[in-house]
Amino acid sequence: VEPLLLRRVMLGVMAAVVGATAVTTPLKPHLIFVMADDLGSNDVGWSDPSVKSPELDQLAASGVILTTCYTWNWCAPSRGAMLSGRYPPITGFQGGEDGGGRAGSLLTVFPLEFPLLPSLLKQANYSTVMVGKYHLGFSREADLPESRGFDRYLGYFTGGEDYYEHSSSGTKGCNKAKDFWFAPAPGQGRPAANKELYFSGRYSTEIFGSFVEAEIMRADPETPLFVYAAFQGVHYPLEVPRHYFDRYTDQGANVGDCVWSAQTNSSTGFPNGFECGPNPSYPALSPNRLDCFCNRLLVKAQVSALSEGVGNITSALKRRGMWSNTVLVFMGDNGGPLDGAHDNAPLRGGKLNFFEGGLRPAAFVASPLLPPGVSGTRYAGIVHETDWFATFIGLAGVPSPPTGLDGVDFWPTLNNLSRPHRSNALLADNILRVGKWKLVTGGARSASIEAGWRTGFLKGCTLGSEGGWGVPPTNRSNMCPSDIYTSGSGRALLSCPEDTNRTDYPVTSPIDLWLCSTPCTPATPCLWDLEADPSERVEVAASNPTVAAALLAQLQLLQRSFRNATSVVDNGRFCEALKNRTFAVGSFLGPWL
Repeated sequence: VEPLLLRRVMLGVMAAVVGATAVTTPLKPHLIFVMADDLGSNDVGWSDPSVKSPELDQLAASGVILTTCYTWNWCAPSRGAMLSGRYPPITGFQGGEDGGGRAGSLLTVFPLEFPLLPSLLKQANYSTVMVGKYHLGFSREADLPESRGFDRYLGYFTGGEDYYEHSSSGTKGCNKAKDFWFAPAPGQGRPAANKELYFSGRYSTEIFGSFVEAEIMRADPETPLFVYAAFQGVHYPLEVPRHYFDRYTDQGANVGDCVWSAQTNSSTGFPNGFECGPNPSYPALSPNRLDCFCNRLLVKAQVSALSEGVGNITSALKRRGMWSNTVLVFMGDNGGPLDGAHDNAPLRGGKLNFFEGGLRPAAFVASPLLPPGVSGTRYAGIVHETDWFATFIGLAGVPSPPTGLDGVDFWPTLNNLSRPHRSNALLADNILRVGKWKLVTGGARSASIEAGWRTGFLKGCTLGSEGGWGVPPTNRSNMCPSDIYTSGSGRALLSCPEDTNRTDYPVTSPIDLWLCSTPCTPATPCLWDLEADPSERVEVAASNPTVAAALLAQLQLLQRSFRNATSVVDNGRFCEALKNRTFAVGSFLGPWL
């Protein structure tokens, strides 16, 4: 008998023995998936004790910490992979901004032909709830969360927004619109524009945590529940209520440059990042362009808020008698940005590039259903975010699971950590991990895919950061601070190597110049031995040509099944069409086709 099934049977027998009034444990477990945004591997208390995240730390300590859990290297495709069980280039969904993403001049949404996790869990009689960042497209009614399997939804569609006023920052040309949507039931979605729903001025982490708490308290404990809590934290902008920031007075909060009132303000008037005094190490930089590392304290405070929200969710599950039959997964959607505010140590790189720091965020599984010998351990084997799809449909007993998944059911290994799980994983279009080896043949498939987000080469978001191991001195807490220079009143991406003298700080180190040479291509692939060199300091393709050739052949075989993005409409018409549709209902984003 499977260990999980045996434990549930025993729980039911024990309840029957105690008496007829006892509540038997339902066969199907409650499934909670918490996804943090831009959370680095070292942005949590169990990796960096200076981060005050006691609720998350306690959950991680009671479960299994996953030290090699891979995601895609940025938000939208990562979310699509988890919810579909398929690698992004297999579905063709690589974008996630205006209405779902951009491929050249065309918008993309997650293809309707691939079912999402909640729709399959509905087949197994689950109640399904989502809060937070969707980022899979909202152009049509059919693309919305409530049309893809969620019974109830409260959240936002685009890549980022103000934490308090919920105005969109990820919709170019339409960034004055509010992005906050409520669907009390399928087919009933609408802008969350009234007082009861909109919560204008209230911090989103607290909004989403409270909504999930309420959903748990109103749920039937004997009906299996799936919650996808896609929190906004800890994505830019660096906004957080002061009472969380004040928890870090022992680390310099409210002292020197880090005085709360010294922050700049967002467009809606809320504090958002610090201006700092002159730094003699960078005399060419104006003071307000420097990072005095106060912003690191803001990210820590955001993590504290997130931790409290997750703790409140688990407390609600316990009050309802549901926690004993719950599996909770926590992970980031990608690594933290290389901006000085996040930390991926000891891994190299961060969000939007293809080193391990961008692909391995903090992650753990916690559940009373795990066997005692597994709880409180760490698992260093390869896990991929697509595996959670396969794991959850397996736990739920979905009657007709889809075929051709890239994800692999992880639950058997979680019950016996010596049992092999997977030995390989696709990490990006041109990156493959097999055993201890990692092969890289470049960046994104196409350098034209939203050039402001991807440079198309391995250098993406690493220039000026000492090859991805250091911290840029700039105070820009955003996507690619390392690869952006200021030209007049605008910003532009560095061209490599001709613009290396135009950045805000020197790009002259040998590793920067090596990255500028575009060293990793299909003709000259790069190879790292992650077992011997987890920080990716030594490229070893030349000394391991047979390994490099074998992995390249595997990667090229996978690439034959890649597909192009699903287009919806010419991007040039997007904003005009969106304004005509949304501004009529009070400047809120919503479906527009």
